Amino acid sequence: MAAILLFTFFFSTTVFAQDESPHIFTVSTFEFIFPDDGSIAEWDSLNTLFMENVINQNEYIVSQRVLRHRWGNNSLDIVYVSEYNSFTDIEKGQDRRTELFN
Repeated sequence: MAAILLFTFFFSTTVFAQDESPHIFTVSTFEFIFPDDGSIAEWDSLNTLFMENVINQNEYIVSQRVLRHRWGNNSLDIVYVSEYNSFTDIEKGQDRRTELFN
């Protein structure tokens, strides 16, 4: 048994937990505030426009996901998880987002 463990230890492939170029993730939490005559469908269509025209056009954002509660006592929370290639891309991405939004 010990020989098998030694064989496995000495001849196993080296594996590293870190990637050579790690991606950076930011997490932003917001709370819905709907106007009196607003609806989820209206928000959904505006969010789709925002994703298509601002997020997907931003070359510094690798990906972005929108998360929200469907059930529970507070379904007004919304979380945006954005992925960037580096720390410098976060600031550049924010500037580009503002430019595209305007």
